Amino acid sequence: MSTSREPLRTPGEYVCRVLSLEVPAEGAQDPEDLLEAAAVKLFVARARAVDLRFSPNARSAVIAGAVCRRLSGCPF
Repeated sequence: MSTSREPLRTPGEYVCRVLSLEVPAEGAQDPEDLLEAAAVKLFVARARAVDLRFSPNARSAVIAGAVCRRLSGCPF
């Protein structure tokens, strides 16, 4: 399986357009605000799928928000 922003034009390829998710505002520091953004919610859900004990704290919420912004809210 592969994901990309552009079609690869390979045999058997299926193209499914996925919209970007909402990301927190640049410079946001409030963990509650960060954790409300759709992209960060997905980030946390996927982290919990790997480790059920994952619980975002203030620092990890800021980091997750930054990662989601860098990925422009792409959900893959």
